[in-house]
Amino acid sequence: MGRLVLGVLCADAPQQDLTRADVAVVRLDPDDATPWANLATGATHAVVLGERRHELAVRHHAALAADLGLAVAWRAEMLGPLALVAAARYTAQNAPSVGLAPAVLDAAVAALWNGAWVPKVARLDHPAPSLAQHLRSWLPVPGGYLVTLTGEPRVERVTSARAAAAGRRGHLLRSEGALPAAARDLAQDRSGAADVTAVAGFDRPAAGRFGPGAVELVALPENVGPPAPGPHVACPACGVQVPAGFCPYCRVRRAETAHAGAEA
Repeated sequence: MGRLVLGVLCADAPQQDLTRADVAVVRLDPDDATPWANLATGATHAVVLGERRHELAVRHHAALAADLGLAVAWRAEMLGPLALVAAARYTAQNAPSVGLAPAVLDAAVAALWNGAWVPKVARLDHPAPSLAQHLRSWLPVPGGYLVTLTGEPRVERVTSARAAAAGRRGHLLRSEGALPAAARDLAQDRSGAADVTAVAGFDRPAAGRFGPGAVELVALPENVGPPAPGPHVACPACGVQVPAGFCPYCRVRRAETAHAGAEA
C-alpha cells in the first residue's frame, strides 16, 4: 500500500499538516533540510513540491529523502506559495492511492488559476511587466495590478470593478492583506470563482514572492477530473500501483511479460 509524505517548500507559511492513513502534507523550509530524518519514519514515498525559483532546494530535499530510502518524485512549478499548498492539500484529499498521487497533483496544478494583486510591479520577474508599467508603478496607481501566473501569464492594471457573472463555481482563495474591491472582482472574472475566502498566514509568503503588500489569489475547480486512466500496474521497484506502467517515483517502466508459447 505505501505511505506518502507530500512536502511543500514554503518559507514563513503556517504549518499546513493534513494527515490520513496513507498520506501526510507538511510544510518544508527551502533552507532547512533537517526534518526528513523524522518525516521518513513509517513513510515509503515522498513528493517534494516547490516554486520554480526554489528548484535547487526542491532537488536537495528530494535527494535527502531518497538517501533515507524513500521513493521520491519532485515538482518545481511557476506558482505562488498558496497555490502550491492548495494543490498539495487537494492531492492529499483526493488521490485514490500513493502511486496515483503525482498524477492527481499534476492534474490539480494544470487546472488551478493562480495570480496576485500587487500595488507595484517593481519586484516582479515572472511575468515580466512592461517598461510603461514599471514607470507608472513609481507613481500612485489607485487600483494596482493583477498578475496572472497560469494560462497566459500577464500583468494588467486594475481600473474598475466588474459585475459578477452568473454561472461561477468554486472558491477563490486569497492571502490576507488589503485587496481593493476592483481587484477582487477582476480576479473572480479571470478565474471564474464564485466566492472569495481569506486564508490566514500567507501574507508574508505572498510578499516574498510578489513584493510588499501583495495578495496572492488561487482558484481550484471543484472537480479537476480523474488523475490517470487505467490499467494501473505495480511498479517493479517500489510496488505501488502506477498508471501506464511508468513509475513517477522510481522512473522505471514495468517490462511486458512475453506471451506464453511464443517462439524463441
